[in-house]
Amino acid sequence: MALVGLYVAQAIPIYLVAAALPPILRARGADLSLIGGLGVLMLPWVIKPL
Repeated sequence: MALVGLYVAQAIPIYLVAAALPPILRARGADLSLIGGLGVLMLPWVIKPL
């Protein structure tokens, strides 16, 4: 049960960066190049398995 909780806790920030943050920023008038650059924030999760 503890491992399930840890996986859920790890998935919440990933979801916020990948799915929720771009539409929120676009609704607030953020530039598309800024929103496209958010992929850099995903870099720690991409590198982690290496």
